[in-house]
Amino acid sequence: MIAGHFPSQRAHFDAALALYESIGDEVGVINVRESMVPALMRAGELAEGEELLTHTVVAQRERGHIVRISEDLALLATFQAMAGHLEQAVGSALEALQLADQAGTLTSVTSALAAAALIDTQSGRPERAATIGGALEAIIASTQIVITQVAMLGLPPTADVARAMMGPEAFERAYAAGQAMDRAAVIAYALEGLRDSRRSG
Repeated sequence: MIAGHFPSQRAHFDAALALYESIGDEVGVINVRESMVPALMRAGELAEGEELLTHTVVAQRERGHIVRISEDLALLATFQAMAGHLEQAVGSALEALQLADQAGTLTSVTSALAAAALIDTQSGRPERAATIGGALEAIIASTQIVITQVAMLGLPPTADVARAMMGPEAFERAYAAGQAMDRAAVIAYALEGLRDSRRSG
């Protein structure tokens, strides 16, 4: 993946997947499929990534692993938004954020917030994306947490996209508002935006 050799990487993933399937190791199968996600995003294989994550969400539901369900839903929402499937992305991100809030883990919270911000930019609401981006920056500064969509998938921070859409002055106001929010406030803000998107969609 680091070298950008997607065909070779894909061959290794397929071989690993076949081995795990042959011995009936369900956790291994899930782990390989989840590990394939960054490679598919970097290769632009959005449809396959969306399908793969749909399967991993089902598998994690069967295991009852709330954090992994939330994180996979956040990544699924990211793929759906990138592919232009905004209605499905909103549903995935909404559930991801609700589960992340319930679980309380920073990785799931930041992934779900990043997905919500991406949906806001794709929906033409950069002010909301900038506000969430500011809140994410504050969380990262205080915890050193890594946002999965940026670190694994290689996506640019959504705040950068929002800045280009809004202009610097309006962006800085929205970004600063987000930086002043605590975690509970930004989760509520993002949930409100996703619910508004669902109603208007």
